[in-house]
Amino acid sequence: MFAADIAQLHDRVAWLSRALRDSLRRLDLDMSLSAQPSYRGPTLDKALLRIVFSGCVVTTAFIPYSGKELYVAQVGDCGAVLGSFIPPPASAAATPQLPPSTYSPLDWKAELLVEPHNSENEADVQRLKSSHPVHESDFVIRDDRLLGELMPLRAFGDIRFKWPAEELKHVARLLDLPPNYPIMPSFYSTPPYLYSTPQVVWRPLVQHRDHFLILATDGLWDMLSAKEAVNVVAQHWYDYDCNPSLCGPGDTAATRLIRTALGGDTMDPQRISAHFSMPATVARYYRDDISVIVVYLPTSFPSRT
Repeated sequence: MFAADIAQLHDRVAWLSRALRDSLRRLDLDMSLSAQPSYRGPTLDKALLRIVFSGCVVTTAFIPYSGKELYVAQVGDCGAVLGSFIPPPASAAATPQLPPSTYSPLDWKAELLVEPHNSENEADVQRLKSSHPVHESDFVIRDDRLLGELMPLRAFGDIRFKWPAEELKHVARLLDLPPNYPIMPSFYSTPPYLYSTPQVVWRPLVQHRDHFLILATDGLWDMLSAKEAVNVVAQHWYDYDCNPSLCGPGDTAATRLIRTALGGDTMDPQRISAHFSMPATVARYYRDDISVIVVYLPTSFPSRT
């Protein structure tokens, strides 16, 4: 009976993981094919081309109706962090059924569910190198970037790293670009170099242990560690008596994370204002774009109110 249950769980997790991978990969493929001139005939959709020439990374979560498990799918260098209440052994023999009365950062654990897909991810670097001839290994990653240009090793769009060279040259001719326009990166020999297949992870959720999930772009993780982010959300949770729905739009957990990232532990208004006052051409030297979603899990403590 136990073996049958394990086999059933394995099959369900494998099926859902495959569905997430296939759906996100298909989304990118559909956009790419729709923009390719060879698929559209003589017309050229410049608006759609602008979209697929741009790129984006993705992290998304799926929690089945049972609320007992979590799937996270990620493409690129964004991040998903699980915040769990795990007090030290000396302070609690077991996970309590109700939240303790005072907040302690020692009680909270942060788990980065997927390593960012960038040059620091050795497994993803090896995946990339193994997909291309051996003689390309020395230049497929240059200056910690894909072909010397792109930080993430997986992304939606960014067709300069995906389409065949002849297709890109055809687009350049249709757009009447100058002959010296860099329509493709240097050493562009065996595309695609960039993939949109997500990495999917599964976690069982434990009642009264796993409380929230932070989904954020790399702009947040450039400023805060996973543990620092979990501490901010946990403190916010306590500030509103374990009922974050009381916070109102001005002080959600997500906005507090952004203010902490930009303004430090004190959320210094002057530092935050300085970040937002910078011209767009300068701001990227000091911060990346920040998008944050905080998901409170069905296994969290009940509110005090």
